[in-house]
Amino acid sequence: MKGSVRLMGVFLVFAVFVVPAIAIATAAPSDGAVEFTSYEDQLNINERAAYDAINLARPDVRTITVVLPLALTVTSDNLVAAHDYMLNEIRTLHNNVFRALRLSSPLAYWGWDANSINRDIPDGLPVSDLTQNGNQYTVTTLTWKIDPAPPPGTQSKENTDVEKMIDDLKAAVDKFHTDSTTTRDKIWDINNYLVNLITYDPYGGVNVPGADGKTEGVFSHDAYGALVSPNVAVCDGYSEAFLLLCQKENIECVIVYGSTVSAVSGYTNHAWNYVKLDNDKWYAIDVTWNDNGKGDNPYFLKGGDTFFTTHNQGVFLGDGLKPYQFNSPVISTDDYDKASVEPNYDLFGWIAAAVIVIIIAVSLYVYSKENK
Repeated sequence: MKGSVRLMGVFLVFAVFVVPAIAIATAAPSDGAVEFTSYEDQLNINERAAYDAINLARPDVRTITVVLPLALTVTSDNLVAAHDYMLNEIRTLHNNVFRALRLSSPLAYWGWDANSINRDIPDGLPVSDLTQNGNQYTVTTLTWKIDPAPPPGTQSKENTDVEKMIDDLKAAVDKFHTDSTTTRDKIWDINNYLVNLITYDPYGGVNVPGADGKTEGVFSHDAYGALVSPNVAVCDGYSEAFLLLCQKENIECVIVYGSTVSAVSGYTNHAWNYVKLDNDKWYAIDVTWNDNGKGDNPYFLKGGDTFFTTHNQGVFLGDGLKPYQFNSPVISTDDYDKASVEPNYDLFGWIAAAVIVIIIAVSLYVYSKENK
């Protein structure tokens, strides 16, 4: 009987410790499944207050004043240095707010590219109530003013009807339809729809007359230029249009800024998207580079091992390399279409573990019967 107890003890240890270890060892690594916090949720309390006020502003609003939840205060013996530091704090807040708007809310007109609207910010900063008290500088409110750009084909800002532009953009989003049922196929349809709809701006988004005499570059950096008029865009417009259509289809999607490298153009600033698939992993898609006239969509649901040979997330070129101020989703190592045909190692591991447990249970039952 002691032998039976000893043998059963060995089986129990095997079932409790070894079986789970086998399941874990055979499970595939969960690359790309890291939880992602939205760009706006990564803002600090003052930045988020400004973001919410600007994001929710009506299209016809031209001035917004934000009361900061936490007053900005700088104290120093050197008032010149303190003043400069305060201006830098305000500049950082401004840049983070409008970067988050451009990345997250293409329907917020205030967040459109600087080519599309003029933000009245003297010395590159929003109007503020900067006050001095001894060695201390304090700011409790910030005020932004904007001036809309002229619509495509005109030079008069008086003809700009921002409310109509936003309504037209919403209508363009609603116009898109897909009968696909899987997330992968919906993304495929969105990609192809945009590739067929948009023409890459030959002037690179610069406000210059096109061949037909119209000014095409004004809205090339925005979803409006891509989806409404004149269906001409650069990478910003492609990626914002893609984000809006994904949001319509309830697909998790973000815009990512960075730089790209190619044999033709070398390093250039660029924008693309990450999307979350049904396997709970994120993948990269570059609709701009898919619009190559070949129809092969070489940058569709790519994994990091292939994508990051041409795309560098989170750096900007110009006066040097700069860190990206927001954390982006971690994308899968493998391409989606490759991963989707590979065996599900997670499921395989736990099935194997379950089979082993069943074998142990049956063996114990048979053994107990034979030794009664």
